[in-house]
Amino acid sequence: MRGMRILIADDEEALVDILKRYLAGQGYSGIDVIFEGKEALALIKTNGYDIAFLDEHMPNVSGPEIVKYIKDNGLKTKAVIITGRFEAGEGIDESARADAYLIKPFHLQAIEDVIKKYQK
Repeated sequence: MRGMRILIADDEEALVDILKRYLAGQGYSGIDVIFEGKEALALIKTNGYDIAFLDEHMPNVSGPEIVKYIKDNGLKTKAVIITGRFEAGEGIDESARADAYLIKPFHLQAIEDVIKKYQK
């Protein structure tokens, strides 16, 4: 479903730009981008995203903190943590476990694969 609502939140602006251009090129149009955790959390609270790609380490609010909010509030948003850790999920509070992890560096096709996995 190319009409999915997608959030990309990462403080690496170049990565966000690449991901947004890639997804737009794949036909996705409902893409929001943000570079800071507090603003990402505000968007999660007000917009009905199907999937959110969240950097593990962002200013003010981390990706795992946003995942915990999503789970604690019963949101249907699928949360994907983007991390540089070799062991995805290592050291992350169990209550903040994401639906999926992408370990940097990753191929752009991995983004599409995750989206396809969670399409309705």
